[in-house]
Amino acid sequence: MIHNSSIIKSIVMMILSIIPILVVKFYPVVDWVSEPLIVCFIMFPIILIEVVLFLVILKGKAVNLMLWGQLVLTIILFLIMVHYLKVH
Repeated sequence: MIHNSSIIKSIVMMILSIIPILVVKFYPVVDWVSEPLIVCFIMFPIILIEVVLFLVILKGKAVNLMLWGQLVLTIILFLIMVHYLKVH
């Protein structure tokens, strides 16, 4: 049986993953190249992978492994955001 806490943790990590995309998207920079590239080609596919991991959690297979995977992807998104803010 799937624990409701693991589903809630997964949903919270997906919501937290949206924050770096919004920060990169709305950070006032006059650079028209790096923001769309980072959001469209790096961050958006990572969010899609997190959604797939969430669907696997709903099926109840390898719940702990999928939660760790989502955590790593969320940390990667925040590191990309920090790098973007430092560079610009």
